[in-house]
Amino acid sequence: MNRRILLVLCTCLGLLFGVVIWRGAGLPVVAPGNAVVAVQSGEGRGEESSHAQASATADSGQSAAAQAQVANSLAAAAEEQSAENSEAPASQLRDSNDALGTGAGAANTPSPVAGEALVLSVSMFAAIEDVQQLQLGGQWEQSLDILNALYEGFDQLNSFEQTTLLNFYTNTLLRFEMWPESIGAFSRMLTIPDLRPDIGARALMALGQLHARVGEYAASISYLRSWQDVTVGMENMERSNARVSELLEQSRLGLQQANLEERVR
Repeated sequence: MNRRILLVLCTCLGLLFGVVIWRGAGLPVVAPGNAVVAVQSGEGRGEESSHAQASATADSGQSAAAQAQVANSLAAAAEEQSAENSEAPASQLRDSNDALGTGAGAANTPSPVAGEALVLSVSMFAAIEDVQQLQLGGQWEQSLDILNALYEGFDQLNSFEQTTLLNFYTNTLLRFEMWPESIGAFSRMLTIPDLRPDIGARALMALGQLHARVGEYAASISYLRSWQDVTVGMENMERSNARVSELLEQSRLGLQQANLEERVR
């Protein structure tokens, strides 16, 4: 019996000594049933790493689209007060149009068109980024050259790209006091499929002011009345309604004066 007890004690001491050595060596303790799991988890990390790299590569093509929405927000924060005064100088028309463009991120993105990805292509984003940098550096003529080139391919752009382009384009045209070209660009904005109603309304207001600017008072009245029609039921329009009423009165007076001068001739 004493030998058996001694043997058991020796065995226990040997096991204890082995555990102490094992832990002192810093080796991981793996439960019997978890050995395979531990190996697989290491392989899983490698697979996850590869998957993450693949995802990063796949996502790189989308990064421009994500940034494009930021660029587009620079262009739709521009539309808020679009061309506030038909008699205002070009700088006021331009500055107010700075609100006509982009809003905040996706908030001002146009409604989706079936089957169409509403993102900027890599090349489109790069071009808009160049335009921004040039304008920030005061190189407006160079930026207009890029915008003119983009505008030539307008029909090949998706609706998101078209809206983004026109937001920058109209702002630039107003800076150069290119009234007929501005009218053409704003008119084209109204042809974009599924254009957001508020962006369409701002374009109508801008057209009302621009036509008055060039003495086309009947067209001005028509666009401003259209603005009143499309904004029925829109919230927070009290200030804009007052402004449009004022512009309508100015255009009516302008039309009466033009008709009177025509009769005198």
